Amino acid sequence: MEETPSAAGLRVRIADIGVVIAARDAELSRDLAVHYQGFLDSSASAELSIDVETIPDLLVEPRRVELRGQPWLDVRAAGPSFRIRRVDFDGELDLASGTAALRCRPRTLSVDGFLRVCFSLAIIRKGGLMLHAASLVSRGRGHAFTGPSGAGKTTVCRLSGPRTVLTDETTIVRRNGRGFLVAGNPFPGELGRYGPNASFPLASINLLVKDSAVGVTPLEADEAIRALLANTLLHARDSEMSALALDAACAIAGEVAVRRLCFAQDPSFWEVVE
Repeated sequence: MEETPSAAGLRVRIADIGVVIAARDAELSRDLAVHYQGFLDSSASAELSIDVETIPDLLVEPRRVELRGQPWLDVRAAGPSFRIRRVDFDGELDLASGTAALRCRPRTLSVDGFLRVCFSLAIIRKGGLMLHAASLVSRGRGHAFTGPSGAGKTTVCRLSGPRTVLTDETTIVRRNGRGFLVAGNPFPGELGRYGPNASFPLASINLLVKDSAVGVTPLEADEAIRALLANTLLHARDSEMSALALDAACAIAGEVAVRRLCFAQDPSFWEVVE
């Protein structure tokens, strides 16, 4: 259900989590409605409410001098909440109360950057993970493809023909009773587009390795857990969140096929993935 921006805020639903974004800047609110148009839902309950104040000339300085002039993001636990800072925004998130305050430049990318971090923390609190991974749907089931930058996540999406691409960059894995789902989200990467706002049973997580030969090798439990954690988007320096992420990785590795996928630059890898 789509809605237009209002004083009450923009309501979206992502991975079955309802978010209200209340931007005081009317133009920014309209831009956000366009950016999240596939995820607007006027009936979404507010599990997370974000109050957005725009400051056109905002420039947040990093704490450490050696980081200046380079991309950086700082997320730290501050009592029951988190302080989230980047050059273009400064905000606080309290997951217990489901509230956040954001001060940022008046642009969609600043709000979106903050929201991505909020989701990475909220999903872990719900027993799932946000992975640096592409995800696609084939035959009604979801498959995630993960690895460091340059491993081939976007390439996999481009080689996958008629299959539905959920994302080429940021994959949300969430609990569904005793199993796990992969959920579409509005956080794309290089492709600049995203798939439907829907969830699918997660059938496999594939650690990408470029090779001339195509094949899959199941990972032992400890190796699978390490691979999941290595590709988890957890920016917070917080022992509790790290422990929850480990619990989630153990649960996922115990219920979902996690394997190493060697793939060539053609669609033949789907023969072994499916």
